[in-house]
Amino acid sequence: MKLRVLIYTTSRDFSWLQEDFPAIKKTVERGKGIEVLDINLRYFNSETIRTTTRHDNAVRPNWEWFKENLTKYAEGYNAVCFHFTDKEKKQWGIHGINGVYNNDSDEIFEFAVIADEGEKAKRYTKSEFWRIFCHELGHGALRFTSKDSDLIHHYDYQKHDLDSFYRDEVDFRRWDKLAKKRDGLLAKLKRLLNLKNKL
Repeated sequence: MKLRVLIYTTSRDFSWLQEDFPAIKKTVERGKGIEVLDINLRYFNSETIRTTTRHDNAVRPNWEWFKENLTKYAEGYNAVCFHFTDKEKKQWGIHGINGVYNNDSDEIFEFAVIADEGEKAKRYTKSEFWRIFCHELGHGALRFTSKDSDLIHHYDYQKHDLDSFYRDEVDFRRWDKLAKKRDGLLAKLKRLLNLKNKL
């Protein structure tokens, strides 16, 4: 898989986020069959976002809002991240999380990361932004294996070793096979439609 990431951020000066890109790329590319082609940033100005209250009263970003306001404008990217600060998390009434992944079945990874500038990850030598980013993307990476998507929690919260998670558990070669099969079927359908139009 060739991964193209777009990060929307509420931070006007996002140079501190860019400092983590080499570490993110190095960690994620420990997985099999994955290459991070690029990671780009866009400033996103929003006084409020739409949220969803779950059955357990947990408040999360609303994924329909996410798709309509972020993913829709991320053409060409297959990973869309929304980064915001702890201050905005409180302002928007989101609680109990520092990141969240949209567990749908399409081919775009959508997730949110809540981290402040200069915030260090506990039990890691890197930043909290790096940790949460790799954690949430890890949920998506497990969709292409037969493993439980919560396996990432064991590596992050118990082992404190996200590098080993990507090396040992992430394998996108199955995704590549499915993508090639799909692309072949789409090309065949296109040829048949063109032939029909010529008749």
